[in-house]
Amino acid sequence: MNTQFIKLVLQNDELENQFYAFYQGMPEYQQANRAYDTVLSQVKEKMGNEFFDQLENHIITYWSLQSYAHYLFGLGLRQEILSAFLEI
Repeated sequence: MNTQFIKLVLQNDELENQFYAFYQGMPEYQQANRAYDTVLSQVKEKMGNEFFDQLENHIITYWSLQSYAHYLFGLGLRQEILSAFLEI
């Protein structure tokens, strides 16, 4: 059940595409994205590819789980249900 819900709602390519299109229309998002990319390039250059890859993987995991929790919370689900959905 948990995996099916995640795939249906949270790992939905159509929903991802709609979010992406929405973000592209936000000038402040575009500016933040450029600044983010600039800083990440600097980190990669100074710390090396291996460290950068580790950092990026940890950041992606952290932000993804946080986003899932916020999304589920926004659906009005209780903490017990959130915890169950995030136990994959």
